[in-house]
Amino acid sequence: VMFGLFEVSQSQRHKMQSYKFRLGLSTFSYRMGSVLSLCAFLIGIISLKGPLEIWNTAFEQNSVNSTEHRRQLKCINGSFSLKGMESCHPWLSCLEIEKELTLTDRYLGSGAEKIVKEGSWQGHPVAVNILRHEDFFNDFQHNLNMLRLFSKEPGVHANKVVQLVGWCLIQTPVIITEMHSLGSANNVHTILKNKFPIFDTLAFRFDLCIDFVQILYILHSHSDGPRVLCDANDPEKALSQFLLSDNMLLLLNDMDALPVVNKSSGELIKCGHRELSGDFVAPEQLWPYDIKEFDDDIMQYYDEKVDIWKIPDICNYIIGTKAGASKLQLHLFDIHSKCKLEDPEKRPTVKMVLDYYRNVHSKLGWNTTFQKRNGEG
Repeated sequence: VMFGLFEVSQSQRHKMQSYKFRLGLSTFSYRMGSVLSLCAFLIGIISLKGPLEIWNTAFEQNSVNSTEHRRQLKCINGSFSLKGMESCHPWLSCLEIEKELTLTDRYLGSGAEKIVKEGSWQGHPVAVNILRHEDFFNDFQHNLNMLRLFSKEPGVHANKVVQLVGWCLIQTPVIITEMHSLGSANNVHTILKNKFPIFDTLAFRFDLCIDFVQILYILHSHSDGPRVLCDANDPEKALSQFLLSDNMLLLLNDMDALPVVNKSSGELIKCGHRELSGDFVAPEQLWPYDIKEFDDDIMQYYDEKVDIWKIPDICNYIIGTKAGASKLQLHLFDIHSKCKLEDPEKRPTVKMVLDYYRNVHSKLGWNTTFQKRNGEG
């Protein structure tokens, strides 16, 4: 098996940056018997000003992050840069991977198609996607093709997709991508609660909703035709296709099921060849006959509007039950209702949803945090 010689016995430890915050207090005179009043004052100041100061400090101290580093180096298509690199490097070849890549014993994820392990290239942590069974080679190669295709996207669009580092399809096929220690976005609730409680706000969670819709916009507006996010039959499965980056942005990671719609030639798509069920999938994806058994040959085709149907469920999943969630959902009720229209032609485009989300974001006064997360502030 390729890379067998490069296994190491122990995973690398990951250091989490800790943030220290200071709160200055103005002169406060009080009597000896008013200690409790002073405590109440301190708690009130921290609860009012603390979150914004913490948010701003966190992003200032974390400004040298992976996606920001990529913007600064401005690598041309066909090359990459990882945190700490001073120059771009061409995508790794089979020879470089064989000689310079070290695999650890740490598993990052696994599925029917592939397993993902942590690796190291010249001291830089990377994610190593390894084909699990040759029956899934076409899906594995499609994932690589999509990574290469969307690596050509300019500016912020490219930074919404995990960075390709290299690949080799000889012997045991592998795809090397940038490592993001927070892992899959379907663990967002656990990550926010246990690792980054200071980010666990309604504003931040709605930022992630906007990230998701912005990535859909990139997929739907590609010059080759709209790409449909097929590998998504429930909110958790949909978010498992994404990573949370080191600077807390959503990145599209798993791209092995992105069929293209070509409306000019009448080419629509189907997400797989099995019967789908449940409220999460769009009505046009469901088998329409109660009596007949499912037959893929007569199952209807559809277009990218199936992704629009799923947006409200995914955003509601991300928002969760945070305080104020019901109020935010009321702000989104109009656009979410349109996303759930039975007739796909009457559903909004992803650009309309994105504009609506950003407008709500602005009305609620959350622009500062969104701009900082996206390097605009």
